[in-house]
Amino acid sequence: MDLGTTIVGAVLLIICIAPFILVRKRQLTKKNEKLQILNNLSQEHNCFIQEYESCNDFILGIDKSKNFLFFHKHSEETTHSQVINLQEIDECVVIKKTRSINDKTIALIELNFIKKNEVTSIIIYDEKTDLLISNELLVANKWSLIINSSL
Repeated sequence: MDLGTTIVGAVLLIICIAPFILVRKRQLTKKNEKLQILNNLSQEHNCFIQEYESCNDFILGIDKSKNFLFFHKHSEETTHSQVINLQEIDECVVIKKTRSINDKTIALIELNFIKKNEVTSIIIYDEKTDLLISNELLVANKWSLIINSSL
């Protein structure tokens, strides 16, 4: 094999692999930015994020020692952050609303925090503002278990 063929092969390989590397790097950068925002939010309440999860355009984090939940969602239209003191909460419930006849199209996923007669909600997925749904329902169910075990 001559040098020219090797160079052409190497260049084609780089052209094929480069988009995957760039996309992965961008995903990691976005995740780190969301985590930094969540850490800043937790520091405002003298807390430390012990467990977190990032999914699409939102991130959830919890300080289990002080019982605080932190949420940040950044979409093209809005940026929204919420802090919930879990010491004031009785129960966390996942609400899934559908919009079709056979209940297969998810319209809304939210975490509802119930205390006495009040309900506070965190919207995980809303078909009106979010383009695609991936594993938001799994994340909501997982975090509902984490939160209820902390109560």
